Amino acid sequence: EQLSKEHRKQDQPISRKARQLSLSVIIETKSQIHKHTKMKNTINTFKASKTTDAALTVLNNGVSTLESLEELLNDKFPFEAHQLSAASKAFEDEISTKGAEEANSTLENAIPPTRDAIALGIAHIQTLEAWITLSIPPVEDGNNFGVSIQLDVAKFLDEKRKEFGKILDSIPAYYGSRADVVDKLNLPSGSTSVTTTKTKSETSGGKDGDEAKTSTTVVEEDKESGPKKQSMQRLRQLVALDVQFYNNLRSSLVSVTDGYATIMDNCEKNYDKLAQPKGSSGGRHNMMSMF
Repeated sequence: EQLSKEHRKQDQPISRKARQLSLSVIIETKSQIHKHTKMKNTINTFKASKTTDAALTVLNNGVSTLESLEELLNDKFPFEAHQLSAASKAFEDEISTKGAEEANSTLENAIPPTRDAIALGIAHIQTLEAWITLSIPPVEDGNNFGVSIQLDVAKFLDEKRKEFGKILDSIPAYYGSRADVVDKLNLPSGSTSVTTTKTKSETSGGKDGDEAKTSTTVVEEDKESGPKKQSMQRLRQLVALDVQFYNNLRSSLVSVTDGYATIMDNCEKNYDKLAQPKGSSGGRHNMMSMF
């Protein structure tokens, strides 16, 4: 009995220390869980207030955006794909009237709004990409069909964004090519020279006494250099360049319109899987609890 009492005395501090350690672990675990829950709530709040709301705005306004693209195509591109000969004749007449150095008026009216529309399309795609990416659930076994749809749509969005970006890159390239062609036309260049001559004379004595006179003569001379006759082949190259870019820009706008329509259609058809890839229950760890 005395030995048993001694053992109990030795065991008591150990048990108390173990309980204190266990309690410390529990408190730390609860703290970590609290931090993780807070982080999840923060991400969910960001999804709800930023990416999800922005994506819904894009999707809800999809039809009006498509209508504006079609209106732009009809309003700023007077020549259809089968009317390039008519476009060439109009562009050639304009160069004959205004000169080769003047910008093509049809393209000058079409480029700015087309560039704005394509840039807006890229911004909308980026909004949808962010929404889908943040809607992808944690990795787990099974029930990943919805996730595969998310990845497929995200890949399609990435391809369209890059395609739209290349169209924007072609605009500065057109201006550079046109400048080179105009430069090769060797258009007459003009300059104006101004010559100022001052003459001063002095006389002494005479009826009116001493007299000083100064006269100034200004002569302006316009000079023109360069060939008087322009190369017809270079002029035709300039017209062909304008026609080619007109057709490319118009075709690109048609592709952007079709691509945007396809994006809206894919998102509308697969909205449930894009927003809730694991279904309404969301699996054990679904972070899209707002849906």
